[in-house]
Amino acid sequence: MKNEQTVKLKLNQTFPLTIKRLGINGEGVGYFKKQVVFVPGALPGEEVVVEATKVHPKFAEARIKKIRKKSEHRVKPVCPIYEQCGGCQLQHLHYDQQLKGKRDIVVQSLERHTKLKVDELDIRETIGMDDPWNYRNKSQFQVGERDGKVLAGLYGLNSHKLINIQQCAVQHPQTNNATEIVKGVLQDLKIPIYNERTRKGVVRTIVARVGVQTAELQIVLITATAEIPKKDLVIQEILKRLPDVKSIVQNINGEKTSVIFGNKTETLAGKDFIQETLGELSFELSARTFFQLNPEQTVVLYNEVKKAAALTGKEKIVDAYCGVGTIGLWLADGAAEIRGMDVVPESIEDAKKNAKRHGVAMPHT
Repeated sequence: MKNEQTVKLKLNQTFPLTIKRLGINGEGVGYFKKQVVFVPGALPGEEVVVEATKVHPKFAEARIKKIRKKSEHRVKPVCPIYEQCGGCQLQHLHYDQQLKGKRDIVVQSLERHTKLKVDELDIRETIGMDDPWNYRNKSQFQVGERDGKVLAGLYGLNSHKLINIQQCAVQHPQTNNATEIVKGVLQDLKIPIYNERTRKGVVRTIVARVGVQTAELQIVLITATAEIPKKDLVIQEILKRLPDVKSIVQNINGEKTSVIFGNKTETLAGKDFIQETLGELSFELSARTFFQLNPEQTVVLYNEVKKAAALTGKEKIVDAYCGVGTIGLWLADGAAEIRGMDVVPESIEDAKKNAKRHGVAMPHT
């Protein structure tokens, strides 16, 4: 009888919907005849008319056809290609409300997956940034070619169409500039661009990472083949056009996969790493090592961790998925022992170096 009362949606069906909350991917969430419907671009409180694009047994996905009642918190996205690019999900929502939405997602997760009494927990407000733009210290842009022109960017939402990105609003200006320059070098030297359909060509991805405090740049060319045509010229031109580059690295990934990095990495010019600092700590960052993408908020986050840990000097701490050892080293002065764990060999080596530099004995596994 229950199944009969639940009206199942059909593909391409158009229907009205009231958005109740945000989902974990920033989409609006509403309910149609008790069925959950996810609507990208819709905001809590909005009344919309949508069209079902996918129908699953337990939920459906839909796109907005018309907004009947608009949220007072809806804003114009800063990025001109926001609706095409799949990189950001909430630029159409005022930043203050984004922070509230993120807290609400934590609350929902605790309610859904634990038996905790959420009302009795101290779930604090999300700590935001004064300026939530141009903060990301690393970009990984896929490379493609269209009408003889080299493109670099991200795939569109729910598609495999490459969206060319020239100035990403959340990327650090140095990474934006570096990607554009490297793209120009590949174009000028006519370096073959990898084609996923034919599996021919060489360069797949341009990775640009900046040490925000040091201004050092690292460029990683991810290639499908070990050989790069005109390799010496490519290196020469990158160094000439980007004086802040301290490291040029090649990573080889010849597999048919959506995973960006392959297992083989070779330094082509300069150092194997760049330097970055957080507070009073300095770190060496190799091409494949993990490091927080938002250095400004990383300091805020780690200070909150330190405050919450309330270390007395007797504790033994495990820094799981430690990357280059940032959290462990941040807490090291208040703990008896720090142990870092990671599966990426380069991360382990970098963490050991970083620990040694700061006089911290940090065994790794």
